[in-house]
Amino acid sequence: MPTRKKSKNGLLFILQFVFVIILLIMIFAMLKKIYYSVQKEKKIKQEIETLQRENEKYNRENDNLNKLIKYLHSETFKEKAIKEKLNMVKQGEQVVVIQGADKTNLNPTNTEKEKAQVEIEFPNYYLWWQYFFGKR
Repeated sequence: MPTRKKSKNGLLFILQFVFVIILLIMIFAMLKKIYYSVQKEKKIKQEIETLQRENEKYNRENDNLNKLIKYLHSETFKEKAIKEKLNMVKQGEQVVVIQGADKTNLNPTNTEKEKAQVEIEFPNYYLWWQYFFGKR
């Protein structure tokens, strides 16, 4: 009789061990699924935040464009455009002409562009040659 009880205890121990192993495998699989779902949720939240920032950027741009459209349809813009492009004046306004003034002289960016174009006309090897062996 004692041998039968030992074999029964051994079988019970093996069954318990197998049950614990299966339980651990199931817990590991569940933890793995939970981990991946948390990671996926983080990615989704990041993407939502990115899309919200992009949406805000486009909303600001849209507001700016709406303000520009509103300004372009305003009377002040129309009046300014007529005065500048068609050289027209309102009744009662007087035109003052300054002699000797040239539009290119009033715009300093034109001279800067011309200087930059002059420098670009020389090839690079020539500029290096002048730098090392040119007049000092």
